Amino acid sequence: THYVLNGNWETTAATIESVQKKVLEKTGKNPNGIIHLGDFTDGILSKEVCKKYAHTVLNRMLSWNIPLFIALGNHDCNYFKKNSAILSEKETSDLYLAAAGIKSNGKNYYRAEVPDADLVFLVLDSYKNDEPNRYGYTEEQLEWLNSELSSLNEKYKIIVLSHDAPLAELDYWAHTIRNGEKLCALLDKWNISHNHRVIGFVHGHTHADYVCRKKSFPIISIGCSKIEYFESYKRPGCIASPRYENDVTQELWDTMIVDTKNNTLD
Repeated sequence: THYVLNGNWETTAATIESVQKKVLEKTGKNPNGIIHLGDFTDGILSKEVCKKYAHTVLNRMLSWNIPLFIALGNHDCNYFKKNSAILSEKETSDLYLAAAGIKSNGKNYYRAEVPDADLVFLVLDSYKNDEPNRYGYTEEQLEWLNSELSSLNEKYKIIVLSHDAPLAELDYWAHTIRNGEKLCALLDKWNISHNHRVIGFVHGHTHADYVCRKKSFPIISIGCSKIEYFESYKRPGCIASPRYENDVTQELWDTMIVDTKNNTLD
């Protein structure tokens, strides 16, 4: 969302609410969940204002009474342009995940199941301020991921959520992604030996749409709902369509339909 004053969050929320209403009318059911791929705000604020703006978004989402799946982003720790009011891992976990009812044991990564869908989200933490290479994944997190995969019931299919991409070639702002290749190798090895049950790896951060097919699972970039598409800051092949206020192009978010029987993602 990258919430800012005079931004488009309120109309984004209104369009999502309208679609939710239509889905309920047509099917008698609500969507299974809402995914937020990180960066609730721009991360250049005091802690107090950051919390206020983040909850402007989060509280509206909670009012929909739909499960939330949140992958935290680099701006969510409130460090940008050398802002000194940095949020610790515990503070971000409390501010976003715990407030959304997500159990993560104080970490910014966790597992979440979609009831009655044989689907598991493995949600990763892809940014650390205190690491020399800030974008990437800790060794501790990779050990956790390996443990989750090893113990996963064979009925489950997987979608991995991460704010950042796992490969530096997909990220304009990072020269290296810490443990990114190691993460992909771990997922690839498990996926190939377990009947290709990783449906996809979905990330944000790039403010663009793109599907990378270099691994045994698609790595899918999703654009940002804020009207900010950074045409000049893109890796080759990324799509960042022009967007205009008070126009249908203003909104950018996706309805995701997952078929766990056929391993498809639309």
